[in-house]
Amino acid sequence: MYFSACEDHGLKKTEMKMVIKEVLEESAHGESIVEAAIRCFDRFGVAKTTVDDIAAEAGIARATVYRTVSNRDHLYSVVSYKILGDIAAEIKPIVDRQADFSTALIRGSIESVRRFRASKVGMLLLEATGDLGVERFLIDPQSPVVNHMLLVFRETFKRAREGGALRRDLSDREAAAWIRSFIFILVLSSNLSKKEQESAIRKFLIPSLVTPP
Repeated sequence: MYFSACEDHGLKKTEMKMVIKEVLEESAHGESIVEAAIRCFDRFGVAKTTVDDIAAEAGIARATVYRTVSNRDHLYSVVSYKILGDIAAEIKPIVDRQADFSTALIRGSIESVRRFRASKVGMLLLEATGDLGVERFLIDPQSPVVNHMLLVFRETFKRAREGGALRRDLSDREAAAWIRSFIFILVLSSNLSKKEQESAIRKFLIPSLVTPP
């Protein structure tokens, strides 16, 4: 049995965004369901994975899966959030080691793109969601994924503000949201080489965040 569309279970997309973290942090079975879903997506593909597959992989009843993730879009979003959180934890030390704000933006962005593209399930989710559900989740300015970027760049933002490098009219959240959006523009621009990615970052991302001379 497959997950049905968001509207079939009565969960609005605006409500879905508010319960993503709770699935992972507060639900008794959330973490095991998400990990099981990742393994099933990797093994069977996103479109062919069923609720029964995930339940069997997690060792729980199908009804428990439905009580935890209400529908297909909700599951996709929670899995994406988990994947991006793991990538953020890997990227943060790299960003923190950079000597200046611009270099941190370049290294953090390029490494984020490389690692997301290397995530088979992450890329499968982007390719499989013809309704653009995951893309909206990743690019929406209110998306909880922005919290991952805040975690990655928190210390860098602090140093940049102290040194006058980060524009004073931008909040940390606004800066993190724009970095997140730009990274996924690069992820979706699969034809760009690493050199071309860096060029785009220097031309568009850095000037939008760095205090002008």
